[in-house]
Amino acid sequence: YLVVIYIYTHSLVVLFFNDTGSSEMYCVCLLVALAIYARGREMNATILVVDDEKNVLSSLTRVLQPSGYRVLQAESGQQALNTLRDHEVDLVISDMRMPGMDGAELLQQIAATYKHIRRIILTGYGSVERAIAAINEGGVNRYLTKPWNNTELRSIIEEELAKAQKNRQLEQAFREMQ
Repeated sequence: YLVVIYIYTHSLVVLFFNDTGSSEMYCVCLLVALAIYARGREMNATILVVDDEKNVLSSLTRVLQPSGYRVLQAESGQQALNTLRDHEVDLVISDMRMPGMDGAELLQQIAATYKHIRRIILTGYGSVERAIAAINEGGVNRYLTKPWNNTELRSIIEEELAKAQKNRQLEQAFREMQ
């Protein structure tokens, strides 16, 4: 059997075609495919984007989904907190200025309750000082200004998710030492 392996976002498809070939080659191909698939599944993080403007939510989703991220949306701070109760999230990207609870307050609450979640704030030029204050207060890991650069956004997300992974590994090692 000749094995053709095709990986598309979250799915693994293995197709079998009648042909001559060794069973060893089949096993090697299948193991490689499964390893690649498992690694990809580990890397697929869940990102919660929070903004009161639907077009910003749509834009962020369009940028992030092709990279394999699972993207959840919330239109307010309270809706974001409700979403966090129901879903495992790796990173939150929140707008700074929103009615009711602003982004800095939301991310402070997330930092207090969900310490493992990385937090990025989006801010317009006029509120950069508030974003820096939120970082200094410990509620925000990074900030980006609007309009953002898609390449820079993806790069920052990768960096933050790598930090989250490293933190999980350190926490696991510490638990094992006890």
